[in-house]
Amino acid sequence: MIKKDKKFDIVMFCMSSYTDWERGVSNRNFQVFNSLKSNNLVNRILLIDYLPQTKKRALRNWKENIFLNNIGKTIRSTLHTKIYSPEENVYVYSTVKNIFNYKKCFKEINDYLIKEDYKNIVLWSYYPINTDYFDSIDYDISVFDTVDNWAEHASYKKIKTKIEENYKTIRDRANIIFVLSEASEKMFYPRVDKVYHITQGIDLAHYANKSKLINNDIAKISRPIIGYLGIIQENRVNLDMVEYVAKKNLDKSIVLVGPIWKKEDEERLSKFSNIYLLGAKEYVEAPDYISRFDVGIIPHYINDFIKYTCPMKLYEYLACGISVVTTDAPGVEQFKDVVSVANDFERFNSCINEELISNSQEKVQARLDLIKEHTWKKKVDQMMEHIVNFK
Repeated sequence: MIKKDKKFDIVMFCMSSYTDWERGVSNRNFQVFNSLKSNNLVNRILLIDYLPQTKKRALRNWKENIFLNNIGKTIRSTLHTKIYSPEENVYVYSTVKNIFNYKKCFKEINDYLIKEDYKNIVLWSYYPINTDYFDSIDYDISVFDTVDNWAEHASYKKIKTKIEENYKTIRDRANIIFVLSEASEKMFYPRVDKVYHITQGIDLAHYANKSKLINNDIAKISRPIIGYLGIIQENRVNLDMVEYVAKKNLDKSIVLVGPIWKKEDEERLSKFSNIYLLGAKEYVEAPDYISRFDVGIIPHYINDFIKYTCPMKLYEYLACGISVVTTDAPGVEQFKDVVSVANDFERFNSCINEELISNSQEKVQARLDLIKEHTWKKKVDQMMEHIVNFK
């Protein structure tokens, strides 16, 4: 049982590796961690790097996180595992041992917690691929933060059934569950208690810190710019909608910033003279690119994957004050007064042109004022309040 008069030691099972974050990857997991480490209720954090489920990913993790990793102070290093401290009161456990045996991996983590005298432990997970940690680690309270529905993710088709079973285990075993959308809540039915809807947030200081120098790849593109920042993935971005917008706006530039998962998608988009593919950018560069957009678009599908999401790019666009046109994804309803929402191609395109014509400094300020209520600090404070008040 948690001690409410003591600080918490957090053991966080991550959806990424710390080295990914160092290279500029940003996701909900990173943002929550980044706010938790300065929270006055938190003593220290042990991050468990994303545990690979394939030998190919394990080899990559071993190379990047163990063999070539010289970040911070090394606490322990073996052939399969490395524990290091990249910053004060933050420790990282990175391993490929789980490929051979998850339970032994979790026991090693628990042994480390005992040795280092971790107390008032919050087991905080973003990882639904394996849930043996509920039985293998001694914790005082468990939290699961639901990012998407991994059973619907294209990368996990082969283990879809296993992940669905693991969500049932999480439903039954996690003390507190955070969700992003109504669909996410339904993943854990019939459970209704201690399931809290906390949407995405934003680091306002990060998006206010724009460089005076403009990267050449976007600086040379003529305006107006209709822009998208994010992963261009088969079950996420509706490329038919993107093509429709490109065809209807030959006098405008369609700029897509982010990695494209499939080569055939890249080839398809490259055929358009007014579509510019700028590739993946680091988190630190995001404000500079978004600020060059005249309209930020979110042409996402409305499907069994998207209904579990809440697009962080919506918050990022608003934090830069730009106009937004989006399909009707979860979380959009919070900003209905400052964004345009359309699901069919013709209306989506009309909204883009309406936003270009009607934008004003008053509208920019309205977006900036509204997004101030959605900082990551406020979101994490809400999370910690639920933890502290848990009975």
